[in-house]
Amino acid sequence: MKTILLWLILILLLVSGPAHALRCGARLITEGDTRLEVRERCGEPTQMDQWTEEQTVTVHDDSVNLRRRREVTVQVEEWIYNFGPQRFMQRLLFHDGKLVDIEALGRGF
Repeated sequence: MKTILLWLILILLLVSGPAHALRCGARLITEGDTRLEVRERCGEPTQMDQWTEEQTVTVHDDSVNLRRRREVTVQVEEWIYNFGPQRFMQRLLFHDGKLVDIEALGRGF
C-alpha cells in the first residue's frame, strides 16, 4: 500500500508544473519565457494592451560597495487569453519582452 502511495505522489509531482505556470495544450508557459515563446505555444492572445512604466531599481557597485537607486523605463505588455467556459482566463504580464507574472482570472466565455 505504501509503495502505491509513493508512486502516486511521484507521478503527481512529475505531472504538475510550477506554481506560476500556464498550460497551452501539451506545452507549459512559465515566468521568464519571451513573448515569442508564449505566442508560439499559446497562439495570439484574445486581448493585448501595452504601456511604459518608470520603475526604481537598485544597482550594487561591488568596486566601491555602494548601492544606487535609479529610474528605468520598462515596456509593459498585458496579454489576456480566453480559453472558453471550461477554463479560467489568464492574464500574462511582460516587462521588456519577458514574462513576469501569470494570473488566473474568472471563467472564460
